[in-house]
Amino acid sequence: MKTTLLSILLLCSVLLQAQTILSFGEEFQVTSTPAYETTPTLGNDGISDLVVFTARPDASSAGDIWYQRIVGGALSGSPVRVTSSDTDDQLNDVWGDYIVYNAYTSLGSISADIMLYKISTATLQLLSSAYDMQECKIHKNYIVWREGRYYSARIMLYLLDWIGTDLDPVEIAGPVPPTFQVEIGDRFIVWTEHEDGQYDVVVRDLEDATIFHLTDTPLVDESNPSTYGPWVVCSAQTHETESTSIIAKNADTWETRVIADDGAYNLNPSISGDLIVWDSYINGNMDLFAYRFSTGETYQITTQEDHQYSNDIFGNLIVYADNRNGNSDLYAKEAKYSIAGIYIPDANF
Repeated sequence: MKTTLLSILLLCSVLLQAQTILSFGEEFQVTSTPAYETTPTLGNDGISDLVVFTARPDASSAGDIWYQRIVGGALSGSPVRVTSSDTDDQLNDVWGDYIVYNAYTSLGSISADIMLYKISTATLQLLSSAYDMQECKIHKNYIVWREGRYYSARIMLYLLDWIGTDLDPVEIAGPVPPTFQVEIGDRFIVWTEHEDGQYDVVVRDLEDATIFHLTDTPLVDESNPSTYGPWVVCSAQTHETESTSIIAKNADTWETRVIADDGAYNLNPSISGDLIVWDSYINGNMDLFAYRFSTGETYQITTQEDHQYSNDIFGNLIVYADNRNGNSDLYAKEAKYSIAGIYIPDANF
């Protein structure tokens, strides 16, 4: 009886996945001020979805960090300002109750602090400082960032459990070969390394700390990695062409999928669950496209004549920057799944 019931449930699961229809809801505007809002990142603190971003009064002014709640595909409440100091605050990321960002000493400076903001208590904490500080990322208990000059940057790792102890950040990669573009997911830390005249994607397993090259294709530069589960996505450019493709590689099975290879610039892939989203120049301006793993289908998400770029995806929510109003505003769309016209809330197959 149990075997029969399990078989029925598995069959239903396969049918549901095969029959689910994916669409993208109406675009809604996340920010609408004269300021320049950039680098949107998505998370959920257990209360609602959040868009965390950097806002500048104008393109040449120092930035501050803000967040906006989203509930049911719509804005909830007013945006909340995280910082209001004289530092240039930028390169934000969010996971759960925490936001991390770089606080540069002044506009144009490369000296910065890595700051941790706890949403529930609205408190700030200094994690680390360096003369030359790069992007910081957070996922679960892990925080990573790059520090050091452009071609001698190291990747540093810090755990939230270490707060209040004497433990310092640890170096996990670099400065030889130099590192670029670090990201973190639930299983892996991923980044780009430059060695032997090309860029390749490197993976560090969070469980056992093993490090391995995920790509090592001669005369191909792989960069801008993002990761979810066993999958790592990145952009790839051959040395003979100016176009870039999007590829996905499974670090467990080494299955490789070419997601976009259409002769255009395809950049900045992000991945969550069943979806990969990226920026594409195929239409002569930047638009967002999505790829669905379970069906192999590709969708065009945006069609505005102005640029849509700098995307992030978390669950079913997609956020991006847009300059249609003469400055950089943020917009969002929700990926929606349905069966025979029946909407399935919060599905991510």
